[in-house]
Amino acid sequence: MNFILNGKTLELDLFDVDEAEKMEHAIITSADEMIALGENPQQQSHFQTMRKGCHIIFEFFDSIWGEGTAKELFDGKTNYKVCLETYASCAKQYKKYMTEEAMQDMKELFADTQIQQPLITNQNCIQAPKQKTDRPQQIQTAKDKLYAILQENPQQAATLLNIYESGKGL
Repeated sequence: MNFILNGKTLELDLFDVDEAEKMEHAIITSADEMIALGENPQQQSHFQTMRKGCHIIFEFFDSIWGEGTAKELFDGKTNYKVCLETYASCAKQYKKYMTEEAMQDMKELFADTQIQQPLITNQNCIQAPKQKTDRPQQIQTAKDKLYAILQENPQQAATLLNIYESGKGL
């Protein structure tokens, strides 16, 4: 899949299990860090919060596409608005691919066979034990934390909520 981010194209093969795993780990890690950042806004200045938010997003991109990706993607700048927009765009493109395009790719792979649907689907995957990860619970917990932040810091919470909503169902 080609991600178009901040006017640049980044390629990621989401059928490669290692790359898909890096993407999922980066999404969860960055979301947790952004939520934690928003939970304690009084502990740092507005500018420190924005800088930390940018660095969380830089780490998100570097952990998926490799060290130095963020510097190239953002032209060495630390612009909070651009970082948030690019992060949200990545989440939207990922969600669209995983919910629409990947399933179409799978259908095309099996179009000429007797198997009319992929062998591996969300419905028939063996679920990991709940003590390792409970993805729906993680998402609900993140959503609850975002709403709590909204009470204390509406501007930052609204931005985080938009990012969450754009990636809902990841």
